[in-house]
Amino acid sequence: MKKNTPAIGIRQSGGFTLFEALVALAVFMLAFGGLSLALEAALGGGIEAREAARTRRELESRLAFCLANPPEPGFPRKIEARENRGIKVIEQLEPWEVKNKGGEPLAGLYVLKIETAIDGRRDSAETVIYRP
Repeated sequence: MKKNTPAIGIRQSGGFTLFEALVALAVFMLAFGGLSLALEAALGGGIEAREAARTRRELESRLAFCLANPPEPGFPRKIEARENRGIKVIEQLEPWEVKNKGGEPLAGLYVLKIETAIDGRRDSAETVIYRP
C-alpha cells in the first residue's frame, strides 16, 4: 500500500501562520471599528431625538399654561434653564394690529410667542389670543 504523501512543493501545516493570524486580526478590527462608529451615530441620533422631544413637550406645556395665564403685554416672561430642568423659556405677548372692513382697529387681539431652548436647539410657537 502506498502512503498518502503530499505533492512536491505543497507543505502540510497544523495551524495558521503568523501572517494569516495578523490578517484575520486586521479584518476583525476593521469590522469592530465600523460597528462602533455605527453605534455611536445611532446613540447620537437617539439623544438628539430625545432633546427635540423634550423642547417640544415643554413648548406645548407652556403654551397651554399661557392660554390660561398669559404674560403681560410688552413684558416678556423668562424662565432660566437652571430653574426649568435645563430648558430655557421665553414667553411674550404683543398686540396684533388688525383692522375690520371699515378700517377700524380690532381691540384685544394679541400674538402669544413662546420659545424654548436646550443646548442650542430652539423651538417656537405662536398663536393669537383675545384679551378684552
